[in-house]
Amino acid sequence: MLHPRHPGYAVPLSETNPEASVMTPSKKSIHPIDRQAGALVRHTRMSVGMTQNELACRLGVSFQQIQKYEKGLNRISTSRLVGLALALGVPPASLLPRSATESTPAYDPSEHRAAKIARRIEDKVTLKHWLDLGERLTVIGHEEMAALLDS
Repeated sequence: MLHPRHPGYAVPLSETNPEASVMTPSKKSIHPIDRQAGALVRHTRMSVGMTQNELACRLGVSFQQIQKYEKGLNRISTSRLVGLALALGVPPASLLPRSATESTPAYDPSEHRAAKIARRIEDKVTLKHWLDLGERLTVIGHEEMAALLDS
C-alpha cells in the first residue's frame, strides 16, 4: 500500500465520494464493466473471423492474455484497448460498454461469414461495391430481394 504522500497514491473514490463506492469492486471480484468490455472484444474478434491466437500475435501477447481480457479477468488499459481496436479494424469506442447493465450482443455466425468474405476481397473498389450492395439489401423487402436474385 502506498503512503498518501507518495506521487502514485490515489485517494480511494469511496473517501472522496461515498456514492462512488458502488463502482469500486473488491480486488478479487470482476467488475461488470470489465466483464462487458471483454465480451465486446470477444464478440468483435469472432465477428471479424479472427482467432485468439491471431489477435495475440498482432498485439505481441499470449493467447492466454486475450482469454483473460475476454473473460474480464484482466482489465484492459486504454493503450491496450486502442491496440485491440486497431488489430480488429474497429473504432476504439466500439469496444467500450455503454453501461454496467448493457447486454453484450450474441455472437452471430452470419457476421463471421460476412467478415471472412470481406477479408478475401483484395480490390478496394470491389469491396466498396460489395459493402454498398449489402447496405442496399438491408432496406428492401424479401420479395424484391428474391426478384433480384432470380434475374
